[in-house]
Amino acid sequence: MLSITSTILKSGQLTGIAFLKAFDRENNYIVQSFGTYLKFRIFPFQLNLMELDYNIYNDVLLLIPYEYPDYSILLVIMASAKFCLLKYQNGNIICIQKGEITSSFGSDIGSKYSYSLFKSLLLIQIYQEGLQLYLIKNEKLIFIENFDFFASVILQFQLIDSNHFSVLLRKFQNITSYEVYQFNLLQFSRISETSLLKDYHNFMIWGKKIFAIGSNNFLEIKKGKISDKININYNEKIYDAIPINNANILIITISGVIYFLHKISNNISIEKLGNVEKPLKTIRVSNGNDFIIPSKIGPTKIFRNGTLHTLFDLPGKIIKFPKISPRRFLGLTKTKLYYDILFTLILETCNIFSFEYQVKSWIFNDDTILVTNYSSNDNSNYTSLYNLTLKEKIDHECNFMRDSQTIGFQKINRENFVQITNNKIFFSTNNSVIQFEKISSYSFSDDSFVICDNNTNLYLYTYDGKELSRVSFEFQINSLALCDRILAISSWETSSVYIYFITNSLFYLFKIMDNISIVDLVFINNKRNLVALSHKDFCYVYDLKEITNEISCVKPENFIIECQINDHDIREQNVLIKNLYSKENIIKIFCCGFHSSLCKLSENEVLIYGEENYILKDLVATKVKESKSVCYSNFFNNNLLVSYNDNTIALYKNLKYDFAVNLKTNSPYQILNIIPLKNNLFIMVIFHDNQYFIAKTKNTSVFEKYQTLSKIGAAPRKFIEICEIKGNDSFYELHVAAIFNTTLSIYCIKKHEILEKASFTLRNVPIGAFYSNGHLSVIFSDSIQLLSYDGDNITIISDTPTQGSSKCFSFSQSYLAIGDKLESLVLYKLDNNYFQDNAKKAIYSEKYRDCHEMGISSCIDLGDNKWSFCVDESCYLYQFKKVDMKNFSSNNLVIEKACSIGSPASSMAFISEANCILIGLQNGVLIKLKWDININDANASNEEVLHGNGLVNSFLSFYTSLEENFVSFLGNFEISCLKQIVCSNYTLGIPKIIDINLIDYFLHLNVENKAKIIERSKSPFSLELIESLCDKIILESNSVI
Repeated sequence: MLSITSTILKSGQLTGIAFLKAFDRENNYIVQSFGTYLKFRIFPFQLNLMELDYNIYNDVLLLIPYEYPDYSILLVIMASAKFCLLKYQNGNIICIQKGEITSSFGSDIGSKYSYSLFKSLLLIQIYQEGLQLYLIKNEKLIFIENFDFFASVILQFQLIDSNHFSVLLRKFQNITSYEVYQFNLLQFSRISETSLLKDYHNFMIWGKKIFAIGSNNFLEIKKGKISDKININYNEKIYDAIPINNANILIITISGVIYFLHKISNNISIEKLGNVEKPLKTIRVSNGNDFIIPSKIGPTKIFRNGTLHTLFDLPGKIIKFPKISPRRFLGLTKTKLYYDILFTLILETCNIFSFEYQVKSWIFNDDTILVTNYSSNDNSNYTSLYNLTLKEKIDHECNFMRDSQTIGFQKINRENFVQITNNKIFFSTNNSVIQFEKISSYSFSDDSFVICDNNTNLYLYTYDGKELSRVSFEFQINSLALCDRILAISSWETSSVYIYFITNSLFYLFKIMDNISIVDLVFINNKRNLVALSHKDFCYVYDLKEITNEISCVKPENFIIECQINDHDIREQNVLIKNLYSKENIIKIFCCGFHSSLCKLSENEVLIYGEENYILKDLVATKVKESKSVCYSNFFNNNLLVSYNDNTIALYKNLKYDFAVNLKTNSPYQILNIIPLKNNLFIMVIFHDNQYFIAKTKNTSVFEKYQTLSKIGAAPRKFIEICEIKGNDSFYELHVAAIFNTTLSIYCIKKHEILEKASFTLRNVPIGAFYSNGHLSVIFSDSIQLLSYDGDNITIISDTPTQGSSKCFSFSQSYLAIGDKLESLVLYKLDNNYFQDNAKKAIYSEKYRDCHEMGISSCIDLGDNKWSFCVDESCYLYQFKKVDMKNFSSNNLVIEKACSIGSPASSMAFISEANCILIGLQNGVLIKLKWDININDANASNEEVLHGNGLVNSFLSFYTSLEENFVSFLGNFEISCLKQIVCSNYTLGIPKIIDINLIDYFLHLNVENKAKIIERSKSPFSLELIESLCDKIILESNSVI
């Protein structure tokens, strides 16, 4: 069995930004770095303009633009001390040079992040005490070997001209020194030195003057001496100061406050413009008077004409995954932005047809589709066959109605079908046609189908054209659903839905929905449920159990319609209806937008089409990823054919479920957490205008528009957790527990208000809390405290010591997993029958422990006989197995598999519907982890390796070779996921968790490079088998219909 990871979402956390003048020789570009990849965008930003992504495979440290007279190139410095030069060419980003940053005196390169550029000279700080000089010439980065500047701690430096640079140093006794050096390509020498107080940490060149930057003043340095002092009326440490012109300076503080300083003669005025969260280095753009002030998370601002505007907004890392429904989660961040994460149907297009008019289409056979003109503006109504491979209309020897508009089509078997037009039915089994006045609706079942003529007359036929029954209704019918001999009918005229049972000549009619307009119907779950689609915002699922029971004991004299078929005449009847309408039998499901139709994929899966498209699975509706407005759809032999309203047709094969992640940017406040309660009620904690609120809502599709906010008093300093208190017989209303700093409060959720019922002061600030088994568990850094609430008071039950530095936790129904930031992972279990002082009480006891020293950043446990997972601060992901083998404290957690994922984790969540774990990383990346991937049923020519773990082990050997050769194929880039797994200072010789992105990269290599990797791995498998295994792993990483 294999475990695999795959990237769902690239980083939403900015690490760098640069302005590229005339990058493609016509347009200016902004390049943004997000962890390990770059995004190039034409600037100023406009919709629908080209964006280019470039994967670096390593954390980006510096983006350095270099301008030639008519274009620019980009130098990228990576955390691994590698570099590459990038250039735009023919619509692509190409690498024109790769190499490694080196030091003139042989020291190891540290991860620093400063540079200064003057004409073709580049000065880079390569570690805390050293600078290295480079020359950029002929699109190459040239190392200047004789330049070996080494000093005390470097605070700031800058190239003044081609022969001088200045540097600000922190020396012994915390003395700061500003020094100017003269240099050439062979040597350098100091020409001046100015001693400053220790609080001067930066400097700037303003016109022809040099100023040292302190906490609340600027000092002018002239000829090695302090010449003048500019006092500023605030006391914040400056992160960056950018001269705009001779009179103005843009100032950004460490805390992200942006000031505009204006000097007239000796008068100084300073204006606060706004804030940025976690500022990065400011860059100059366009004409030289516009500046971008980037933010690591949150809004990046642009300073233009003396004012500040938001350029773009980024969410940063995901810190929590609250569950909204079984297949919908939120990814909450530290900003107002959040991710809407859906485990939903993913439609991957196989073929697309475009038409000049609107069409409907049906699958005719493996390579042919039936297409009919459906445009109301075109009178040439006709039906044609199109070949999927040739993508053109074809002549087919098969007989069908070509000169009419087709409204319904059903394949009976490979050769035969039924075709329905506006006034005819064509049976291919005997080439017969039945004429009608106007067919308004129809529905197909396994061995029969029903049509409605003139909105009131129903006819039931077999697929060979035999009429089984007919009946008339006094009201108009607008939609039908047939399953065996059960017929569902909706009528806009009566605003009702009926169930119609057909047994021989007896027809039983039940009203099941009232005061509602339905546009389409379909039976699911083997006739146990009926899905009824309204035209807007909702669908309804009716439980048919009561009707089934009713029909089993029906008596002939009660609500029976007798219709004898005599010479195809309909005997008029007064329809007697039994009303079984009950809200208790109906589930109301929200699906936003206007709707037009349903398409059944399986007994528990239905596509909802319209303005927004949804997949209804297990009575839960989720949006379909990247879908557009649909006219009609047809599902046959696991192929989905969709006719869109934009005059296109798309064929989808291998329908699968995967994650669709959408960034929500229009919330006016930050959502801190959200929890589901009963009665489709959700409780949120939000932060807005420096105040905390508890909000309740029933509309989880648009949180920001529909809710009631309840202020919870003075804003505490830190929100910790909110969870539902289930309660007991002593109280019945909804209650939640909320923790802010050391205050635990119990709130009662009423219809129109939220009331505080009890309050309790905790001994210190916890890391989190959860409610289970009638107890509230509060997790501190050194213990687990168990509390109870009886409707009036909060009391402590027990306090269990932990490892002492708890960082994270996860609770399953079996275990409480706690990760320690110094030690490792421990699993605790709640014992409700622990005896202490001759009394029984609940207490946590340790059950499993890993004995390595890791430093856990995030963890999760899946319960009894299942896996535990954690990510440590060294960026390793571990998969643990519970083993009944004693260690010094309890039973062992044994590391089964591991890999490097490039960053510590900020959050983890188990998605039971997808049987996977979502992991949010601190660098803003979102990955998916799946396990127990079986590849042993793949075809192989060597049968011996298929026994036991032979196939898995051989594939892992190939994967190891793929890792080893991956770097060379990338041109000596270093990829973080290929790091050797080192735990407690020794290398673990265990199987790796496979990175599916690496597998996908292998599949896109040419045949020659694939063969080289397989040869180096000494694999017994052929290239074809390796490719089939890789395809299977990628397929198994998703849920396929």
